[in-house]
Amino acid sequence: MAGKPLAFRMSRRTTPPLRGLGASVLLLIVLLAAAALLPFVLSQPAKAAQFSLTLYVNALGWSFTSGGEARPGPILLAVQGDQVDVTMTSEDLLPHGFFIDYNGNGVADSGDFVSPQTSGTIQFSIPADTLGTYTYGDQVVTLNTGTWVTRVNSPPQASFHAPTAATSWTGGKTHDISFDVTDPDGDPVQVSVSYSFGGGASQAIKSFAAGPTNPQIVPWTPSGFSSTDTVIRVVVQDSRGASQPFDSPAFTVDSAVPAILSYSPAAGASQVDRNSLIQVNWSEPMNKATTAAAFGVKGAGGPWVAGTTTWSTDATQLTFRPGGSLAVGTQYEVHVNATSSDASDPGNAIGHDSIWTFSTGALTDRTPPQIRSLSANPSAQIANGFVNVTADVDDTGGIATVTAAIQGPGVNQNLSMTHASGARWYLNRAYSAVGHYNITLWATDMSGNVASNETGIDIVPNGAGGIPAPQSVTVSLNDGLVDVTWSPVAWPNLAGYYVYRGNRSTPPFERLTSIPLSASAPTQYRDTTAKTGQTYYYTVTAVNTTGGESGYGPIYSVTIPPYQTPPLFDPVPWAVAGVTLGVILGALYGMVWRRRPT
Repeated sequence: MAGKPLAFRMSRRTTPPLRGLGASVLLLIVLLAAAALLPFVLSQPAKAAQFSLTLYVNALGWSFTSGGEARPGPILLAVQGDQVDVTMTSEDLLPHGFFIDYNGNGVADSGDFVSPQTSGTIQFSIPADTLGTYTYGDQVVTLNTGTWVTRVNSPPQASFHAPTAATSWTGGKTHDISFDVTDPDGDPVQVSVSYSFGGGASQAIKSFAAGPTNPQIVPWTPSGFSSTDTVIRVVVQDSRGASQPFDSPAFTVDSAVPAILSYSPAAGASQVDRNSLIQVNWSEPMNKATTAAAFGVKGAGGPWVAGTTTWSTDATQLTFRPGGSLAVGTQYEVHVNATSSDASDPGNAIGHDSIWTFSTGALTDRTPPQIRSLSANPSAQIANGFVNVTADVDDTGGIATVTAAIQGPGVNQNLSMTHASGARWYLNRAYSAVGHYNITLWATDMSGNVASNETGIDIVPNGAGGIPAPQSVTVSLNDGLVDVTWSPVAWPNLAGYYVYRGNRSTPPFERLTSIPLSASAPTQYRDTTAKTGQTYYYTVTAVNTTGGESGYGPIYSVTIPPYQTPPLFDPVPWAVAGVTLGVILGALYGMVWRRRPT
């Protein structure tokens, strides 16, 4: 029996042909109306794909390979919209015919896809237009069955290896953007890579066809800007038109050259204490290894001074402690070489040598600094609540560092305190584990003398004191700002409310309000520090006049869009739609006019 040609395409038996002028008019209207609506389609439908399939059949079943027939036959997979061109061969020279049992009654009848029968080889096409899982079978041997699956097209996926949230890339240097691209259907994928920062417009980096192996590597040289909220966007689109974007975590691009803000002892200083520490303060976090290697102190014309180098927690302050007292009445040179670089990868070098001198006197300072006060407020705080540690420290020769060693349930930290003004230093922290925390303050003066003092805090369970939490917490966007509102709390001695923000839906949260918002004011707060492209979680607590705080109110999230979307009603698509409508009306008028009686 001769086979049909490859271009032959079977349709379902119940499909009636269109006849007459009415059908022609209807078809024209449908086609032109579809054209008119194209500019308004917000997402493209999956494109049809055409692929070939070879099937072998005999009385024992179906197979992809000759002689491998079995029951059930192999699973046949297609994506909605595909055209499957089948070459079917009967291997036992008996007639066989393929059909998809859409109505589930076990026989090839109206509503099913049905191929011609053959005792040799035949070719036909199957339109994969019905979603679902069905049984396919043999029109002649009813036991020959298998599974046919038509599924929707799954969009491709992308996942980042680099950059990460901790990434800081040096501007003007080439870096590798690294990510994986996968497609559940195995379709070819086109990739577009772009970047944005500061909530600005997207700027293209590269477009290409995804390679067969992961990761996909895109070299990129950021230049001309510095930003802590840079975002890489990867848009992946498969060959059927399914597309979606993926954003990297916000990361840093640093194009700024670091600078020395200040140093001690000052340039030209005389009668400097022989036990003094040497400090350098930088404009940004530095690469500790390269900067320490580029630092040195030596007597004028003499050898380099041995000693140890330490850094502040934020890596912006280098402190050098000589191994012994400096010589009496001697001039010393402090060197910072051009290779000192910031903490970005691979780092912006300062680019020039810096040298300054100071002279020692005859005295050595052996008096430690004085810690005049140390307090933690409040001394009892709820879990994840805000604790302020304050100290007043002074010394006639100046204070080098003030640190707080904090030990508690699961916590062992050594934190640098921040200088406020005068003798005042402070530190703000929140802890989630309930229990007692011991705080030891260490103060070091410029001669290396050390003093210490201790205090403590107690973290109590969230909601202590029985104050009800605010309810009906809602969040809204207003021109890039976040407005948080909540229902008021009726409670004796209510002092006000704290507003919290976090990067996830579970504690810990950062408290945005240093003091309670007044209970008599409107129950609302505007967050002006939210960054574009980020998702935040907001909640509110109530506080009484003795410092007791409620548990968290409902947690509400909001995402600040990093990209601007075009207006929905662009005038160009509307103009195209108007012209198309005119074409439709003109075509209908012409048809009616030509057919009117004479």
